[in-house]
Amino acid sequence: GGRTGLAIDNLTSSGKVRIFTLSGELVREMSYGAVNVGTLIWDGSNDSGTRTASGVYFALVIPDAGEEVVIKFAVER
Repeated sequence: GGRTGLAIDNLTSSGKVRIFTLSGELVREMSYGAVNVGTLIWDGSNDSGTRTASGVYFALVIPDAGEEVVIKFAVER
């Protein structure tokens, strides 16, 4: 199929997004900036490039300026 992923939008001009498992294990950390134009796509892989398992995850959006936001979502394989 096509490339899939989680789109995280309404982002500030710069910051980072951390993806965690339900148990709090850090899966991936990604930075974003002006090049992302307010949207970041997580491809469903961890920092070593391995696809994550099905389950519930959290995205912690940490802008360089502003409030942190937590997004809860599920991955189905």
